[in-house]
Amino acid sequence: MTPWPALGQALGVAFAVLAFLVKGPICVYAGTMSGWLRSHPSVLTWVYRSSGANFAGLTVTPAFERR
Repeated sequence: MTPWPALGQALGVAFAVLAFLVKGPICVYAGTMSGWLRSHPSVLTWVYRSSGANFAGLTVTPAFERR
């Protein structure tokens, strides 16, 4: 329990507002990009390939690490 409960509540509200202001536009952009990618299947194919190569690289990299 904080000695100043109102301060904790104010900080919580400030965090929630700032998170909404940052993540709100990100969600709108992601929704826009989703529609655009669905209308361009060739681009989506390259997105799948590049993410697959990324995951493959992430799984191979630890195998060559020295202890």
